[in-house]
Amino acid sequence: MSTSATGAVAGTAAERADSATVGTIRSVLDDQPYSCTAEIDAEGDADNPTTLGWTSMAAWEPRSADYGSTRRFGDVTVWTVADSDMPGARIDPDARTRSCSTTSRFPSGAAIYLDIEVSAGSEPCSTLDALVPAMLDRWRTEPPRGSSPDVRSTVLPGADPCAVRQRLPGTETEGQLQTNVCSFRYRGEFVLVAFEYRMRDTVTAAHTEVHIAGRSVHRSNLHAETDPYRTYVAVVGPELSPAEPTDIFGPDVPVLVVDAESDEVAAEVMEQALALLS
Repeated sequence: MSTSATGAVAGTAAERADSATVGTIRSVLDDQPYSCTAEIDAEGDADNPTTLGWTSMAAWEPRSADYGSTRRFGDVTVWTVADSDMPGARIDPDARTRSCSTTSRFPSGAAIYLDIEVSAGSEPCSTLDALVPAMLDRWRTEPPRGSSPDVRSTVLPGADPCAVRQRLPGTETEGQLQTNVCSFRYRGEFVLVAFEYRMRDTVTAAHTEVHIAGRSVHRSNLHAETDPYRTYVAVVGPELSPAEPTDIFGPDVPVLVVDAESDEVAAEVMEQALALLS
């Protein structure tokens, strides 16, 4: 993530290079527009790969450090939480894995979240501690989007989900800024706009197809009696990669999601947001 702004893409070549210090990289997947997961063969334990994930995010409100530990690297605050630090945590002595996470927050509110799962007997937090300094140095250089061979090209990374508000008169801010989600009030309703990757067949399952501005959009309101929100989902790009045999719902596709309290508002927001991604 940019150290001076909240819009960026996770999964740069910097993170891949730093991840290689943990072991031999088996695979890297940008599972969402702003997050990646790597499987790494740690030295001496190829049968139990280490899983390392990283996410660019906005962390505008510093978390209270009533558990875990905090430290500073220049102007960046790093909060580290081991699985054993969680309130009420009890680690099974027979557990096969251990986990740890860090949240590194820049003064702008931009943040990088790392989480790792390692085989039991390894120390997960020490591994993250070794990664954080070099990661922060690399991110301060703000490597360009698409600089990693692992980032799949779509219209979503770097796009601003709040840009649609410029096309909707009288919107009011509601909620905190996030990299891939924007929430606001429009025409008296709560509206949420999100950019995601979803498995192709989950987009159409239990949805009704409608057409907005000549585009196919899928509408869902499964629990109309108890849930006031309508969800509209539009696919905004081609399939990202072939599905794995275990992916029974098909390959990932980039989607635009709009939630609103009425079909009228949801359809209007969807139409304006689609125009920005065309």
